[in-house]
Amino acid sequence: MSMIKKTEDKELWELIQQGLSKKKEKYGERYCPCSFINDKDHICMCKEFRDSPIGTTCHCGIYTKVW
Repeated sequence: MSMIKKTEDKELWELIQQGLSKKKEKYGERYCPCSFINDKDHICMCKEFRDSPIGTTCHCGIYTKVW
């Protein structure tokens, strides 16, 4: 079973969190701020990342799957 590690880059984390908050405000969900697609597969943590193998970092760079 894999675990999720949050980035240690505080500036990146804050930037992405701001984007997620703006999407939540505008669209009602925390859609990936790095994507123009706003559907259930792009709610943070997105489906692409959830389905990815261990060692993968999400598109936004804030989460990594670790063992």
